[in-house]
Amino acid sequence: MPEGGKLIERGLPELEKINEEARREKTGGRYPISELNFWWARKPLVVSRAMILGSILDNDEEFIRLMIKGNEATVENPIPKDVIKRFENLTLLDPFAGGGSIPFEGLRLGLKVIANDYNPVAWALLKALDIREELVNVKEWERISKKYKRGFTVDMEDVCTKEDKSKLGKLVDLGCKIILGVKQKNEKLFPDFNGKRVAAYLWFRETDCPNCGAKIPITSSWYLKKVKSKEKLYLSIEYKGDDYIVEIEEGETKASPTKASNKEVMCPRCNYSIPEKELVSKISKEPNRARLLIIMTEDKEFHLARPEDSNLPQVSESPINVEVIQDKVVSASRYGFRNYAEMFNKRQLKVLSELIEEIRKQVPKEEAMLRLYLSFLVSKHGDHNSFLTHWHSSYVVVGDTMAFRRPAMTWNVVEVNPFSLFSGSLWSMFCDIVEACAFIQERVKDNPNYTLLMKSAEDLPISDGSIDLIVTDPPYYDDVQYAEISDFFYALMKPVLEDVYPENFHFSSLWRERSMEEMSVGPGRNRNFFEMKFKTVLNFMKRVLKDDGIIAMFYAHKRPEFWISVLQAIVESGFTISNTIPVHTEQESSSVSRGKVAMQTSVVMVLRKRKEDRQAFVEDLKSDIERAITTSIKRAIEKGYKGADIMLAGIGASLSVATQYSNLLAKRKDVKPFDSVIEMVYEVAPVKIVNFMTNKNISAMDSVTKLYLFTRVSDIYIRKDSKGIKVVISSDELINLTRGFPDLSVEYLEKEGIIKRSSGKEKSDIELLNFKNRVRFGNKERIIIDAYHYLLRRFEEEGKKGVEKEITSTIFTFSPQELCNIAEILSVHGPDDEEKKASKEYLLQICNKRIDDNQVTLDSFFK
Repeated sequence: MPEGGKLIERGLPELEKINEEARREKTGGRYPISELNFWWARKPLVVSRAMILGSILDNDEEFIRLMIKGNEATVENPIPKDVIKRFENLTLLDPFAGGGSIPFEGLRLGLKVIANDYNPVAWALLKALDIREELVNVKEWERISKKYKRGFTVDMEDVCTKEDKSKLGKLVDLGCKIILGVKQKNEKLFPDFNGKRVAAYLWFRETDCPNCGAKIPITSSWYLKKVKSKEKLYLSIEYKGDDYIVEIEEGETKASPTKASNKEVMCPRCNYSIPEKELVSKISKEPNRARLLIIMTEDKEFHLARPEDSNLPQVSESPINVEVIQDKVVSASRYGFRNYAEMFNKRQLKVLSELIEEIRKQVPKEEAMLRLYLSFLVSKHGDHNSFLTHWHSSYVVVGDTMAFRRPAMTWNVVEVNPFSLFSGSLWSMFCDIVEACAFIQERVKDNPNYTLLMKSAEDLPISDGSIDLIVTDPPYYDDVQYAEISDFFYALMKPVLEDVYPENFHFSSLWRERSMEEMSVGPGRNRNFFEMKFKTVLNFMKRVLKDDGIIAMFYAHKRPEFWISVLQAIVESGFTISNTIPVHTEQESSSVSRGKVAMQTSVVMVLRKRKEDRQAFVEDLKSDIERAITTSIKRAIEKGYKGADIMLAGIGASLSVATQYSNLLAKRKDVKPFDSVIEMVYEVAPVKIVNFMTNKNISAMDSVTKLYLFTRVSDIYIRKDSKGIKVVISSDELINLTRGFPDLSVEYLEKEGIIKRSSGKEKSDIELLNFKNRVRFGNKERIIIDAYHYLLRRFEEEGKKGVEKEITSTIFTFSPQELCNIAEILSVHGPDDEEKKASKEYLLQICNKRIDDNQVTLDSFFK
């Protein structure tokens, strides 16, 4: 790590506090700007500010003064005028500006900001920062919002009907008039229940059993309410002939959902399972076939639905874009949804259509910013009130359409009463938009230093050598296909904005007309396409960056081939990486529980123009790369990073060493130098991670044991479900890991009896078997984990005597102490399953060592 240079190159002070605030931002503590509209992988404001300041400052004290308040990191510290004055001649470029966190913080700090994104939806989010007039009377809004505070939101219905809206600014005034106008036309579509307003309608998709002819409600859960420490409510089902009735019951249900984790649907009457292919075929003929079973009133009381609750209006046409959707990316399309208008039932579609018409009628196109902000009202409400939402029984709220990052098929569909006081309603979404506008307006209003572009990032109209710093978050290889997926929002926003911003919203669809501006891998865009685009963008950045300029680029990916592409592009574009910083940027994800590799951090790569050309053989760099990986992993563990994020730190370290050379060569013809650099991470990292986390040295152990300990101890692959806890890894990830162990392969591990391929929903999943689940124990004389599992089985069946008998009668190539080391590692680390419990007993009775229950465990180690 260089001793000179900017802070971002030497190491940011108070990084732990910045990461802690980033976690808060991404897990419910979001600032209002993030609630303007959903956007994928939006970076936390605190991280965005830290990377900008770190790229400018070389003084720890000033950085801390601008980033830290009390004992916490914050973006709410006021920026002194002298700092803004000092920064006003610096130009920040973000060519992949997306959700706008980086440009927003750049504007707050007083920099000249150039923001770009080829995507019209992202462009709209960035345009929302360009407020030139007062849209919200912030002081009056703060007073009124406190008066009408209701839980986490504001009762906008009361604000709109009881207050003088004109005093709150044009956005509130016009927004209130528009929603009240739409309500007056449509509220009869949502009849009250015994004098109470209905908040939510719970629809269940339905199909017919091909075996017995019964109607089947397709559901992934029978629970209506499953809140901890409170009563539980569920639906029971009873058949009357081929039809069924339901009742609301209290307590725990013993009935299995008809659509569980696997892809088949089971008939509750005859137990026949409908294969997925047949189910898709049946549903695709009538994708919105569903029965309304339950309504919930605003007081969160559940009732059986009445016939009048499901009376849907006729809608002959809608302004919502009916362009055919991209069926290779939008997974809901395989169930028969042909366009975005079909993703709403007729009641939802009527309200959205009339909301669009009311906005166009009430807001002239000259009031462009008002139109822009109100387009987010359409988009947000559509996201929370489509026929692809789902029910959160644990929180008693609606789960939005983009909860799975793209429109995906759901089974327990929630229709929100748009005029109720409930999550997803127009009132709730309008509150978010007003809060966001007030937040932005108060901090960056009337900023003359903002330039916004909507072009490909490969060649923006920017002068050579004019940019001081580039802070950006480009697409991560194949992570998000922005053009295809954001079409959902574009379809909702286009009719509101096409006459206001015709250059930006004239496209029929984004996947047809903008997808080749995209950098990510997707339909028609393979790995070669990504590599070409990425290298072209880096060459453009090099051209416009000043010779002493700096780039801070976020990246994260689990696949080694992606990092090989990144490494090669950086080297060939003439950059060196002066530092890499793992920072917390993503929301704590449930993907870990589904057996995927989840990352909460990104690596920020700090790039400089290379000063001189140097070449090296990758074999000669091995010791330097291994040393850098080891140091980085140790530091990451000490700072509380977990799982895949530790591996990411190791990858970043390898890049820092390799990019110091303009020409990487290999002494052997069969060695690819860029591949070799990344493979070193998989050779070094797993063993080092286990060593550092357990304070044991497993380096001399056999490869099978090292791999087994890494997958259990690293906390990356633990899956929890109703059936218990497992260690599950995808086949791709296991192949990646075996790169670090040349004597291993997936086939060998399967033959060894330590893994089992999944036969369920995820056929690419592989389960790591614990001692109870293994059928065979491979080579127990030579492989230590085989011997330990075998002895643990004997210990469970025959006790201490059985183990002693095996140890004396079997010639092992390792000592009893080495077996006890394995027992100690598995007693303290890894999932709380039967293997951990048995290992504690083995350690006590065979090794005469007790593990204190208060001893540091992996989870507490990382918190």
